[in-house]
Amino acid sequence: MAIDPWFIVEKFKNEAKLIDTARKVNDNKPIWISEKIEKNLNYNKNVKIGILGLAYKQDIDDLRESPSIKLANSLKERGYLVYGCEPNTNKQEVNGITVLSLDEILDKTDYLVLTVGHKEFIENKDKIFSKKVYNCIGL
Repeated sequence: MAIDPWFIVEKFKNEAKLIDTARKVNDNKPIWISEKIEKNLNYNKNVKIGILGLAYKQDIDDLRESPSIKLANSLKERGYLVYGCEPNTNKQEVNGITVLSLDEILDKTDYLVLTVGHKEFIENKDKIFSKKVYNCIGL
C-alpha cells in the first residue's frame, strides 16, 4: 500500500473518491486555521505570532510536508510577523520563518499557535498557556 494517499487517488480515481476528498480537506486546514486566527485577532496586524511546532509530527525533526509551516507562511502572507519554535532542529530559519527557542518565542510574541505536541511544550504548558493560545492539538 502506498504511504502517500495521493498515489492511491492517482491510480484508482473512481475507487478513491473519499480519500481524495479527505486529502483536499486536510491539505486546506492550514489556510482554514489561519483564517480563524485572523478573526480571533480582529485582523490586528500588529500582533506577533509564535508557531509552536514546525515538524510534521511530535518529537521528530522531519519538517517535510509540515502543515505548521504552511500555516506560518499563510499568516505571513496575511501580513503578520510570525516566528516559529521547533525544539527538534538547530535551524535558525525554516522556509522563511525565523526559528526561536521556547523562551525567546514566549518573550517576543503576543499570541501562540500550538500545532505540535512536542515533549518540551507539554512540559512547559503552564508557561505557554499564560499567553493567548490557539490550541490546534487539544493540549
